[in-house]
Amino acid sequence: ALDEAATPADSATILRAIGYLLVQRDDSTAVAAMGEALRAAAQGAPADRSIRAELGRTLLDAGQPAEAEGSLDKALAGTPAGLTGQELTDSRLALAAAHEAAGRVDQAMEVYREIAATEPASSPARVHALERLAVLHAGRGEHRQAGSRMMELFQATGQGSWARRAGDSYTVAGAWSDAAAAYRAARQAGALPGPDGARRLAVALYEAGEHAAAADVLAAIPPDQRTLQDLRYLAAAAQDAGQIDQAVTFYRSALDEAATPADSATILRAIGYLLVQRDDSTAVAAMGEALRRASVSTWPVPSCASADPTTRWPRSRALRTPGQWRNAARQLTRRWGQTRRPGRWNAWTSSPRCSWRVATRRPR
Repeated sequence: ALDEAATPADSATILRAIGYLLVQRDDSTAVAAMGEALRAAAQGAPADRSIRAELGRTLLDAGQPAEAEGSLDKALAGTPAGLTGQELTDSRLALAAAHEAAGRVDQAMEVYREIAATEPASSPARVHALERLAVLHAGRGEHRQAGSRMMELFQATGQGSWARRAGDSYTVAGAWSDAAAAYRAARQAGALPGPDGARRLAVALYEAGEHAAAADVLAAIPPDQRTLQDLRYLAAAAQDAGQIDQAVTFYRSALDEAATPADSATILRAIGYLLVQRDDSTAVAAMGEALRRASVSTWPVPSCASADPTTRWPRSRALRTPGQWRNAARQLTRRWGQTRRPGRWNAWTSSPRCSWRVATRRPR
């Protein structure tokens, strides 16, 4: 057909067809030769933007992004007369890819934004542009913008996985309200099922300040599948709502899930704090005794220091009720003696492990 071509435009059309077939065959040497032929065709018909566009795409396929940029820029400069709708779209995508391959990310993102703004909502070109924008934003650490593009992808494709990934990006960015909305959409689309999905949504809701909504999500998890974190969030939400008895119940359930003495001590301290708010001095005293037991039965320690330093702080907190200040100071002094750190309230020990000299200054 090339031998019968009467004009440069005819030759270019045939060369484009041959080039397309060679790309499908993955013949890089032949693709490079086709690029040379298209250069000659472009020189023979300098006003034909279609030839320059095809030359740019062929150069990009041949691994020459810088040269592809130049050819595609010329093809798309001003009003791209002579380019069909699909050819115009393909040329824009090729130019963005050439910019990206050449390391010019800002220019690539600008072209991708133009494509996303002008192409039909669910077209393959727009979906591809949005995917590249999401990836490039994430690569720059712009996780909130990446999440926004992923939500656009969810709306364009209906794929719940995009909403889930958007929620993850918003979570990294600390955009908790957006993360909650994305996770909720993902769950409705079936892309974030089960207790793990509920936990992601609940954490986002809680961090966004929607404590009651977070509690409702976690309460739907069967009790036998709740984790320590679930119970602590439920307790915190109940506490925020002023439901002290309910919060204490959740914290007591959390004790059964505690895996380490430090976890147990943290939960006991939280229970003790709630009991203080309820002005239940008998229960506070019992909590102090529970913390005493926790501190003497957890870790093997020297005989002169029979306590786990990690429980000294919670024990002292439980003892800081009227008439118990000196005992609280003693517990804090023991902890600081073992960790060799000075105390906040001017309590020191003369020996790092076995002296219990207590400051007389009352804690504030």
